[in-house]
Amino acid sequence: MLKINEDEKVVKGGHEKLLRKVNKKMLGIIPVLLMFLAFLSVALVSGDVEVTTEKYTGITIDGMIGDWAGVPGTTITLIRPLATTERIVNGLEIRTAYDDSNIYILVLITDDYDYNATDDHKSGAIAVLFAIDEAATPDMGGGKGYVDIWHWELDVGPGVVTGFNLASGNDPVGNLDDEYALDVMDRHDDATANEIYGAWSHTNMSAVGAKGTWIFEFKRSLTTSDTLKQDKQFEIGKTYKVAVAYWDADELGEPGVNNGWTDAGHYATCKDPATLDFSWINMELKTPTIEGDVENLQTDVQDLHDDVHDEISQLTGQIDSLTTMLYAAIGVAVVGILIGIAAVVFARKKT
Repeated sequence: MLKINEDEKVVKGGHEKLLRKVNKKMLGIIPVLLMFLAFLSVALVSGDVEVTTEKYTGITIDGMIGDWAGVPGTTITLIRPLATTERIVNGLEIRTAYDDSNIYILVLITDDYDYNATDDHKSGAIAVLFAIDEAATPDMGGGKGYVDIWHWELDVGPGVVTGFNLASGNDPVGNLDDEYALDVMDRHDDATANEIYGAWSHTNMSAVGAKGTWIFEFKRSLTTSDTLKQDKQFEIGKTYKVAVAYWDADELGEPGVNNGWTDAGHYATCKDPATLDFSWINMELKTPTIEGDVENLQTDVQDLHDDVHDEISQLTGQIDSLTTMLYAAIGVAVVGILIGIAAVVFARKKT
């Protein structure tokens, strides 16, 4: 028994030494492991946010979103760059699409309704930015390269289409301007033309301050007449850089009470709120697939079917009306004939 106990002590001591060695190694590995996990978590959170842009037909610029039902969206948090604690978490959704001629942008922003028909600084405002130069940053280029800006301060009411102006980038009616910039102090209307169309609305326009969602709709030619490198030109199969800025009319006060916004007080799309990553969002114009073409064709066929059905319904209604009129006419004629026959019979009896 003594021999066995001594062997057990030896084995036990060996195990304890082995455990101490393993523990020392683990103590050295744990910090590295924790650093790796931290890096991995940041990488997962701050990975590139992408917007998928596919070919889609049937979109009308009217401030309504029913025709966007089949278009996927990307949700992003809005943060004020100069007051980073002020956030609209997951408050922006962007959807993009294109057809044979145009690119379409839909921006939905969760915020209360603020619209003042006589003072656009007391209404919501928006800008959609695209990098023209590779080195440009979303803060209007950051002095590193030029950006294309679709800048809209609301000078028209909901559902009104505005923007297009072949004389310059300025929109004298609705203030949907086509601009370009190198930095915040070097921003200009395009020199040649404004080929943007836009319409806006809100899901709850019952009163100023009503909770709901802003709807901003844009359309522009994939390629424009610009030769001065003031517009971003789009080509199917390529990836582009996009960002969005939003001005909240409640920046300076409560809804409808001394409210308004300042140029520097805007929100910006933030890819990673934890690291305050305000960098560009990738927007890929995907090459159409056979499945996509078939789906679009099915949509077109369905639309055609619905149109034909409506026409047939209208024609059937007209035929029913004509049939009713014909039956009435025949009835009147029959009655007339019967009256005539009765008159002849009556006359013969008298003679």
